[in-house]
Amino acid sequence: MRRVLRLILRLAPAFLLCAAMHAAGPENWVPARWNGGPLETARRGHLDPSFAAVLKDWYGTRSLDLLSGTPINCLLVPWSAGVEPKLEAEQQRILTSFVREAHTRNIAVVGVLYPAAEPRRAAESAGKAKLDGLALAGEAASDGRFLAELRKYWGKKPVIPLGGRDALRAEADWAVWATKEGVPPRVRITSGDGAVMATTTSEPWIESNTWLVQALLAAGGSRPAWLGYALAEPSVQDYVRAIADASIAGGRWIVSLDDRLQAGLWRREAQALAAWQSISAALRQYEEIQHARPLRPVSVLGIVRDPAFPYPEIADEYLNLIHRRRIPFTVIERRSLTHGAIAGLRAVLALEVAPPSDSERALLESFAKAGGTLVAGPSWAPLKEGEDEFVTAAMGSGELILCRREICAPEAVAREMVDWIGAGNLPVRVFNAPSALLRAWRADSGGTVLVHLVNYASSPSERVTVRLQGRFPTVRLMRPGAEAVNLKPDFSGSGTEVRVERVEVVASLLFEE
Repeated sequence: MRRVLRLILRLAPAFLLCAAMHAAGPENWVPARWNGGPLETARRGHLDPSFAAVLKDWYGTRSLDLLSGTPINCLLVPWSAGVEPKLEAEQQRILTSFVREAHTRNIAVVGVLYPAAEPRRAAESAGKAKLDGLALAGEAASDGRFLAELRKYWGKKPVIPLGGRDALRAEADWAVWATKEGVPPRVRITSGDGAVMATTTSEPWIESNTWLVQALLAAGGSRPAWLGYALAEPSVQDYVRAIADASIAGGRWIVSLDDRLQAGLWRREAQALAAWQSISAALRQYEEIQHARPLRPVSVLGIVRDPAFPYPEIADEYLNLIHRRRIPFTVIERRSLTHGAIAGLRAVLALEVAPPSDSERALLESFAKAGGTLVAGPSWAPLKEGEDEFVTAAMGSGELILCRREICAPEAVAREMVDWIGAGNLPVRVFNAPSALLRAWRADSGGTVLVHLVNYASSPSERVTVRLQGRFPTVRLMRPGAEAVNLKPDFSGSGTEVRVERVEVVASLLFEE
């Protein structure tokens, strides 16, 4: 196990390995939007002349040099938008040379097709330029005929959706389970006065996409998950938070440069280069300790998802609000509901298993009888009239909790879930950090647990306590761009506690037995 720890902390070689793996396929791609050229200028419309000049000259060794020493190894570039043919041909001519140079640096290039693109022409030109993949933006991702026509000429090479989640159909055979959906991670501010918006429990209202990444990974099977939203006038901390928010769940945010940062990097301005260094350090940390080795999520709750559930917004809110309650959960697709999927959990939320099949009923009732907590809807059993929102009944050594309504309020489910599971049964807890969320992972080899913290507020969290079940004499604190620091653990009962004096944006804790 000491050898595993040394591998995790041996930082420099890891990101060099990641950068050299673009040929291995999309599962190893660390993506960034790399917008430029005449097509991007035309697509954007009116631009400041100085920034238009940056876009005009963007595709060359000067921009590729920015990637040296970073984990980024996949660039998404505008390829076709159905604009004036001469302009599009010029964009592709410029990019063909750029692709050749990128490949010499082990960087993959993916061409982005916008809805007005002509599939055959785009695929054939992309093949000639030796692009590594194509991405379909906006409505193009949801257009089945567009994709079918594209596949005739592009074949089985990688295609990535960058539209709404309605495009994420299994039959589309996407290389990455990606979407343009997502929110800038933050603590929500009320309009006008700059005050922090609070929930009904007086905690800050945190906007996060971690739950969405978990849902994408469960639905996509073994495929990677990407989020493709953009940030508005971001600070360096906003970039780092967006990277962390996706990475702690096992996904990736497509790094998207805002105009000011892109122009500053082109001109090699000191402030922009410092920001880029911070962004690169955040990417590097998560590529090294999260994506580079087999990990299993630490979970106490399984949430069963059914893509045919008629209320998808409600289904999303179950995940979103339970995540805000800091309850470690795993997402289980209904088609993947097996004994192995729920083994080791304390509770299963099966509100979308309605009505259950005979095999589903037998499986989940067996889980409850063995001591688990099963939360289900009214289709599971007839209920007498009453005012209580939930009805609890013993089931063997466990219990069955039934919601009276077909649409069970997500706020109520999230609120009650801590009590149903028992706060003392949560495997990892954080104290004195109301604006922080967490995600924990266990190494396949056992004995090592990785706990990620993300602070969603603009001000730091201070004197944060993290408690993990189990005894871990060695605990290391890791932050982007900084040396790992040993923390002194305190042992209380069957748990291990450490205190982190300050969490600016992100921190990761490595607990080792």
